[in-house]
Amino acid sequence: MKNRGVILDCNLIDKLTWNKGYGNLIQHLLFAINLSKKHHRNLLIPSKSILDEIFDLPSPIELDKNEDVCCFIEKSAFYSNNFFFRKIERFRNEIFRTLKSDLILKNAWKKSKEQYEIEHKLINNTTIAHRIIKIEGHFWHYELMPSIETLNEFSSVKIELINFLQKKYPGLSSQNSISIHYRATDFGRHLNEIFHQGIALNDDYYKRAIELAAEKLDIKEIHLFADDKEKAEKIFSNYSLILHDDSPAFDWVGLFLSKNIIQSNSTFCWTASLYNKEFSIQPKGGYNCNSNKTEICIPFGFYMSNSVII
Repeated sequence: MKNRGVILDCNLIDKLTWNKGYGNLIQHLLFAINLSKKHHRNLLIPSKSILDEIFDLPSPIELDKNEDVCCFIEKSAFYSNNFFFRKIERFRNEIFRTLKSDLILKNAWKKSKEQYEIEHKLINNTTIAHRIIKIEGHFWHYELMPSIETLNEFSSVKIELINFLQKKYPGLSSQNSISIHYRATDFGRHLNEIFHQGIALNDDYYKRAIELAAEKLDIKEIHLFADDKEKAEKIFSNYSLILHDDSPAFDWVGLFLSKNIIQSNSTFCWTASLYNKEFSIQPKGGYNCNSNKTEICIPFGFYMSNSVII
């Protein structure tokens, strides 16, 4: 291979989950794009994936077995990367979930901060001599994400998805529209041994958010993206809603195109909210939204510079 590059983790992008894991995959892609830009390298894609449903990406390549590769593996903020030790840590946290809940949270925050600091150094260490940098991880930190200009330089959101949504929802990108992302389902149990009250946002957050948005904006349309539409509609029963019931790829692009947004704390919404936003609301604490220690925000780089935090 003649050109130096940054290559995505084939094991991650080939992984299929019940909801396809778009958010984690897109975070991974965005970090790779920013790393490629900073290091003046090509973006390398190891295989076709669900990312191709949303983005125009370079053609997949296969690395030579003798290629000069260095691998950067992100350390989890929650558990050991080793499967055996991860099982032990989960069991330990479950046992001490009441007695040492604050300690568990502070430890997760510390690990997330250290994760950011290491990855920030990687982004700015442009002296890496290896021809290929392979990355493994999710990279959930705002300051590690590329600008919209850099994103468009290496990739772009498929124009046919944009055209479809703009035709189906003409007011979606209007300054007088706001989009709401509601995530429940698996969030009711995800990482419960660390976040003992759960990470699913409560109804009060969404009610306060829409009231604040109504004070700040002249809202004509409210677009609802929800994985549990029945519950979400009850929260916003006093409002006229435009319900989105498209595929995940279309929903991500719909959130991406929105000028104003009430975010959930999912990576799906978070990645789509990085761009094109004039007004954005995020939940205080991120994953730690339901504890009495919401000043401990996890992940460390969850907040966006242009967001209102409530």
